[in-house]
This record gives sequence, structure tokens and C-alpha cells, in this order.
Amino acid sequence: MNVRRGLTGLLAYLSFLDDRNIMYDLMHRSPSDITVYFTLVGKRVEVRFEENEVDWCCFTGDESMDTDFSELEALIEAR
Repeated sequence: MNVRRGLTGLLAYLSFLDDRNIMYDLMHRSPSDITVYFTLVGKRVEVRFEENEVDWCCFTGDESMDTDFSELEALIEAR
């Protein structure tokens, strides 16, 4: 897969995801990038598009749910 940087690359990548019926969210957290977020079974993927660069990361897990909110609270407080 040839992922291009910048707005042209972002739009092409969104079409790639659309063609595969992958739902995604966009986030604009800094003045210089837009990040695409999507999930696959057991994975959360982030692809960051900047004018001169594109990079990505993947987080894995078992997607199990928990009812003990003390662990969630601890995660939030530790950030």
C-alpha cells in the first residue's frame, strides 16, 4: 500500500477505508496534522497525516469489557 502524505494522501486513504467498509473517525489535535482512527478485531489503529509525513501505530488487546471502574479511574488519574 502506498500511503501518501498531506491532504491528497489523507483523502485517498479515506477512500481506501471506505472501499473496505471500515468505519473511521478523524481528529484534529494540532495545527499540523489530522489523525484517522479505526478499529479492527482486537486492534485500534491511528494513522497521522501531516503535510510532509504520514505515520501510524496500532494498539492491541482482547476487547474484553470490565465492570470494575476503579481500574479505569486509576488509568485516568495516572495520565
